[in-house]
Amino acid sequence: RGTFSISTRPELLAPLLADAVAPLVSLARQRCVELTLTPVSESALCDGDRVIQAVVNLVGNALKFTPSGGAVTVSTSDTDQGVVVAITDTGRGIPAHELSSIFERFHQVRTGDDRRHVGAGLGLTITKHIVEAQGGRLWVESTVGVGSTFRFTLPHVVEEAEQAATAPPEAVSDLSAQAEAAEAGDGEAGEGETPATGDRVRG
Repeated sequence: RGTFSISTRPELLAPLLADAVAPLVSLARQRCVELTLTPVSESALCDGDRVIQAVVNLVGNALKFTPSGGAVTVSTSDTDQGVVVAITDTGRGIPAHELSSIFERFHQVRTGDDRRHVGAGLGLTITKHIVEAQGGRLWVESTVGVGSTFRFTLPHVVEEAEQAATAPPEAVSDLSAQAEAAEAGDGEAGEGETPATGDRVRG
């Protein structure tokens, strides 16, 4: 099984989130969904490339399950537990009985018409690994018919971290390669797997 490394350092989140949202602007327009990135001022101790990957997964997932005329918003907040990145959508929502298993490998949420989206169901699992490898936590709150908010935390930048160039790399299971192989024969990506600004983009 392959691995990828996590190398953390102090990062401004504004350019990272802008880079994550930019490739999804055209998808938002195609789906007639309003995609908004709110002003971001926080910094975090993280791997910038992996944060972008996680946000692309979550925003792409939100766009896929949000109907025309809906909205997806990316925002941040500073808490005692760390910096929180939130992706909120006005999509169909996730049934309560599925919330506890949403991050399991190959799990796919049933849609309102009782169909499962085609795909390997690895996107949210990959995102969870990415977040936890950086010392964060990923969770979801959802109401059927109202929408979902996926949130993850990133560690605060501390004085010692500001003085260090990078943290020692940490090996993490690389599920991305497995997802790509599993998706090779599928038509539409599963939940959380859309590959891939301005502050506000209207679809």
